[in-house]
Amino acid sequence: MTTRWLGIDIGGTDPRLQLMEAGRVWSGFRKVPTASWAQQHDALATLGQLIAETLEQLPENAVGLYPGTGMGNSLWLNGRFYHGQHGGAGELGHVPVAGNALPCPCGNHGCAETVTSGHWLSHRAQANAAQTPMSALFTHHGSDPALQAFVHRLAQLIATEMNILDPEYLILGGGVLAMADFPLAQLRSQIQQHLRPPATRDGLKIIFSQSTDHTGCRSACLAAERLFRSAQ
Repeated sequence: MTTRWLGIDIGGTDPRLQLMEAGRVWSGFRKVPTASWAQQHDALATLGQLIAETLEQLPENAVGLYPGTGMGNSLWLNGRFYHGQHGGAGELGHVPVAGNALPCPCGNHGCAETVTSGHWLSHRAQANAAQTPMSALFTHHGSDPALQAFVHRLAQLIATEMNILDPEYLILGGGVLAMADFPLAQLRSQIQQHLRPPATRDGLKIIFSQSTDHTGCRSACLAAERLFRSAQ
């Protein structure tokens, strides 16, 4: 077998330095300028690939949100990925939440992803449903007021970005939304309740991606193929 392309799905880039953060990925990649390399070669980010894989044709404006261990966020604005001046655009999970003092892996306290991601659900399960598999948390405890509040917080956070950016499409995926019996219809409804009427509320198209645990690997391969084909 001959290997034609190799793609690596890597998280944990430092948006300030465009370098790999030490301690979050393999030690051999510390301080490697992978983020700037990817941008220079127009490689698609894993979360951005959610948009490309879900829609048959790329729109002018779309947002991908991926609640998992943290909160992935990809911005496709005016026909291209938007990274921001310093490479840190789309860090919705690090918006501060009033009254929240929980520590975040980024080093700050009170970041939104500490109460809207898989980390929070994991701690909740360990403390209150230790006998329930994490994947079945919503199946057996979906009516728990704390889990209901979690869904509402997530909806409010997502709606906040939608009201700021007003995209045509919102693509939702990630491990949290893939959990068994996660209330997707409730999440959609609560997002819509917080959208500004009439334009954003009536115009936003919300799509749930069929991504799996293999999406990152598949996206890295597609990005590598795209890069090497363009170089031929």
